[in-house]
Amino acid sequence: MVVLKIVCANCHLASKNLDVRMPHQVLPDTIFKTTIEIPAKYAKRMQPIASGEKGQMNVGAVAIMPEGWKLAPKARLPKALKKEMKGLAWAQYSKELPNIVVAGPVPGAQYEKMTLPILAPDPNKEKDIYFDKYTFYYGGNRGRGQVYPEGNLSNNNQFFAAATGKVTEIDGLKVTVTKDDGTTAVTECLPGADIVVAVGEAVEAESWLRDKNSPLLSLRSGKTVSRAKMAAIRSRRQSGTA
Repeated sequence: MVVLKIVCANCHLASKNLDVRMPHQVLPDTIFKTTIEIPAKYAKRMQPIASGEKGQMNVGAVAIMPEGWKLAPKARLPKALKKEMKGLAWAQYSKELPNIVVAGPVPGAQYEKMTLPILAPDPNKEKDIYFDKYTFYYGGNRGRGQVYPEGNLSNNNQFFAAATGKVTEIDGLKVTVTKDDGTTAVTECLPGADIVVAVGEAVEAESWLRDKNSPLLSLRSGKTVSRAKMAAIRSRRQSGTA
């Protein structure tokens, strides 16, 4: 068994294990199922939605199969397998890559276990398909992503001071820091963020390469917290446990 990490380049930045169960051997041109379990405490854990409010945590999954292996057609699905899927819709990633399929986002409380129906190819009928051992890759995500495809942040983040200086204005979610030379820098937090700094407070520019205990802006209410503590908060938030 090969254990690797699938990284989403655009949205989810943290990592957490999932459980995949599938047969070791299958016959040509047959349908078999893979069960993908994405465990989390979905009854308790919430995710921030675009408005800044909290909602139930969603999940999603991706399966990267060898070329020739495909999502089983609906017309060939046994009734028992359809029932087990609970209405979950899988889709090809693209027409050019039918061996890659995705599902979600869907409610995690309902789809903690996802059933994927796969159609095995037939080496007797298909070119470049052989009776051999094949490797499958699976990935899953929990909760809302941190980065949109365009590169801008979602509100599932913490927000840092834009410069070293003194907080001189807080206008809603916009925090203005005045530097020693008199120029200003503005950090605009997104909906759902609670500002933990006050006007007149000294802050340092966000930099993971410098003192991790310098003050910052965060999504947590209360007093200013250290970068070390916020790193732990960020890890929990990204994994859907905060």
